[in-house]
Amino acid sequence: AGILNGALNESDVDGSFPGMCDTLAAAINRDMIPAQGLDTLRGFAEEMRNRGLSSSSAIAMALNLDLGKPNKKRAAQRIFTYFQGKLRGDASQGVSISDIVVWNEGAAENSLSAAGQALAKIIRDGVMPPGPIQELCALFHEFSTYDLLGSPLESSLIPWLCPRCKFNPCEVFRCECKGNGKAPCASCDGSGKFKPDCRGCNGTGQATNPRHRHCPICGGRGTKTVGDCRDCQGLGWVQCVRCETQPEIGAPRP
Repeated sequence: AGILNGALNESDVDGSFPGMCDTLAAAINRDMIPAQGLDTLRGFAEEMRNRGLSSSSAIAMALNLDLGKPNKKRAAQRIFTYFQGKLRGDASQGVSISDIVVWNEGAAENSLSAAGQALAKIIRDGVMPPGPIQELCALFHEFSTYDLLGSPLESSLIPWLCPRCKFNPCEVFRCECKGNGKAPCASCDGSGKFKPDCRGCNGTGQATNPRHRHCPICGGRGTKTVGDCRDCQGLGWVQCVRCETQPEIGAPRP
């Protein structure tokens, strides 16, 4: 278990890893491993497969594990991690062809293009949460560097990009209108009124005459309403420029 979870290297222990697996399988078959230990070992199925163990291995048979294909969700996570690192210029972590084939059955090599096609299917199938997709959108400017423009991955990300420029991340995730297309007017803070600083107190709200506690002109508010806000024409809102309710591609944002 220590080797599988990365806490130990094979060089840290006596004996070979395959030999230890066979010994552990014999212990399992003799009911010498508690149920909690068996569950822990089953949780390392992906690591066993990555180390070359197959479903016919003694340890896999003892644990009743199918090591033929990697877990689809975990394969998707590894493909994303690899692709994100590649776009950021960090190629330290690769991805196996077996992970790619789970999502891209026609892949013949673990290339960036093959991983991109797999990632496109992961996105289209709704497996990837919005957060990681937005992280990919933020790296969209690197697609031209890796010859990814016009690729299936680009097509899968377009519904998540700005519906107008189709290049920058969608601003809707910072939108304040919550989908109704009405953003609070910044000029009047959504009040719909033009409220300049009170001239009687210069906006302080304090009375200049010691006999008054507050400014008698504005009542201590520091501002005085003199009419409707010109920018929003008294409505308190303006048309939101960060969302698109009828985009050319994809669902409305938001």
